[in-house]
Amino acid sequence: MKVKDWEIQRLQSTVNMLRDGAADKVKAALMNEAREEARRMFEVERLKLQQEILDLKAAKKQVEEALNNVMQADKMKASDLRTAYQAHQEEINKIKRESEKDFRRLMDEIKSKDRVILALEKELGVQAGYAQKLLLQKEALDEQLVHVKETEKYHGSPKREHPVDITDLMGVQQALNC
Repeated sequence: MKVKDWEIQRLQSTVNMLRDGAADKVKAALMNEAREEARRMFEVERLKLQQEILDLKAAKKQVEEALNNVMQADKMKASDLRTAYQAHQEEINKIKRESEKDFRRLMDEIKSKDRVILALEKELGVQAGYAQKLLLQKEALDEQLVHVKETEKYHGSPKREHPVDITDLMGVQQALNC
């Protein structure tokens, strides 16, 4: 409403000047009116631009806050990832150490069992050799016994071609029984 009243007043003053017929006055009035109009338009445009600047500053502030929040969250996530990475590396190193320890322990067990097996094989070889020796001695005694029996059978009385001591036979027989 004020704008209309002001506009009406402006137009009336212009009409009054035209009636007075003074061309210089009309020219000066029109010039003043044009200046006033330009100043009002400039003022309106300035207010619009100032409001736009305020809006842009507010939007910029919101964007900066959002950026700061995102950067903070990113830093926290990076920190969490570093912590998780370090924990995983520690776990991997722990597993490696335990695996190496288990490997060494198992290798020691294998070596120990190999030594036991070698000792048992050696003992078995010794016993097999001893058994072979005893078997050969038994065969020799059996052969001597057969000769003695044959000689007794054919000759009726024992000849002493192959003297065999009975104590030798008993000692060999006892050794075989062991």
